[in-house]
Amino acid sequence: MNSEVKVGILFFLGLGLLLWFTIFTTQIGAAKGPYAVIFPRVTRLKEGDGVTYNGVKVGTVTEVIPVLLNDGKPAVKVSFSINGDRKKVVMIDEQTEFRIAQGLLGGSSLEIAARSGVPITPELVASHVGKEPADVDEVLAELHGVIIENRQGLKDAIVSVKDNLDRFGKASTQIEDLVKENRVEISKAISNFSTMSERIGNLVDENREGVKQAIASFDKMSEQIRQMVEENRSSLKSAIDKLPVTVDNVSSAMKSFGDAVEENRPNLKSAMADIAKATPRIEHIADNLDVITTQIASGNGTIGKLVFEDTLHDKALEAVESLNERLEEIKPVTRGFSELKFILGVDGGEDVRSGVETYSAYLRIEPAPWKFYQAGISYRTAPRDRVALMDDPNQLNVDINLLVGWRWFPDDIGEFYRLTTAAGLIDGQVGADLTYQFTRNLSLEIMGRQKDNKRLPLDRRYEQGTLMLRATFNYQVWDRISIRAGGDDLVGLPGVWLGLRAELLDNDLRNIVTVSSFVH
Repeated sequence: MNSEVKVGILFFLGLGLLLWFTIFTTQIGAAKGPYAVIFPRVTRLKEGDGVTYNGVKVGTVTEVIPVLLNDGKPAVKVSFSINGDRKKVVMIDEQTEFRIAQGLLGGSSLEIAARSGVPITPELVASHVGKEPADVDEVLAELHGVIIENRQGLKDAIVSVKDNLDRFGKASTQIEDLVKENRVEISKAISNFSTMSERIGNLVDENREGVKQAIASFDKMSEQIRQMVEENRSSLKSAIDKLPVTVDNVSSAMKSFGDAVEENRPNLKSAMADIAKATPRIEHIADNLDVITTQIASGNGTIGKLVFEDTLHDKALEAVESLNERLEEIKPVTRGFSELKFILGVDGGEDVRSGVETYSAYLRIEPAPWKFYQAGISYRTAPRDRVALMDDPNQLNVDINLLVGWRWFPDDIGEFYRLTTAAGLIDGQVGADLTYQFTRNLSLEIMGRQKDNKRLPLDRRYEQGTLMLRATFNYQVWDRISIRAGGDDLVGLPGVWLGLRAELLDNDLRNIVTVSSFVH
């Protein structure tokens, strides 16, 4: 075989390979594909591009041609084929989406996205309309236009970010210096916290048997509380039904007062002017009173004699002693009022899992050490994953708390009651509260109430389920200030509850008023 024959054979072999490659890559002579979907338009899609199903390649685009719909509108028909071994796993239904995916470096593909359905058929595909693609070039052009329109705003934002970073750096330096200056105090605080945690653990261990007994008797006590609530259900319902009327009456009274002030504004203005005119006369009267008191101090006149004569002084003492005797006689009648205690308190906490925050303020009246009545209001936020509707300004957007409580098993040495029970309305729902006091500073509180599940699901106060059960350990860190930690929504979706409670006794309120009067 000479060289010319070899060259000829090599030439025809190369020509055959070239033809095969051309036919393979351009799909010449290939079937157009049994599946076809209509798109309003496509971007950079052509024959030979891939077809993916939930991100996995399953076929090939066989034809992309423009067509006219029955209403005369232009569209694009995309035909494609599915590999034989993939047909039985490609499932589509009415919710399936057909869309064009564009690569960042060019090229496109036909995407099929589905979560359920039946095996793909040409009839099912023909019932779908593909989603119109967003051209990368169009998006970049729009983004460029937005940047041009907001160039100054972006520049100001960058400058603001730089300034804030500078301030943050300075603040970090100041915090670091502050920590260095107070390193000893911080170390002591951490040590004290560790010691306190250890003491709490020891207190719980020492009273483990008491906790066990309290939990064992909780079922029996819960049944008694349930029966008590059931017996007074009609009274509670009647009280709740009257609350909106009471609120409306208060609002009407305040509106009437405002209207009266508005109607009599000229008269009030005239009265203030008359008071201003009378000021010189009042000063003149004060001068006269000064003269009169000087005469009395000198023992002159009738009043002066009444003050400085011993006979009248002795008669005044006798009258005072007689009055004291009468007061002693009626003291048994008034003693009950003098023993009343008033406690004003605030309480707040958060479910760390759901983000629901609850705040309350209350007034507790204690006619006896073993019995109390408590009334207040509470406010509860929506979970962090719920977009709640705005509150209706024409409705009462807080919950009512009304409790009647009893204390049991007094500890004379510690001067406290071991067990406290209460029942009534908690966050506007029928419920009960039980507290077991281990020591004067440590207690376990268990609260159970019906859930607020009759509202709209998007309402701020809507709760899923039927029973809210919360159990917390309360530790009094300072006088009348306690921290709370435990579990929330134990029957539904349990989460960690962290809170704080503070109370003021009537003596504290009197002391605050007294100090305020000295300050002013």
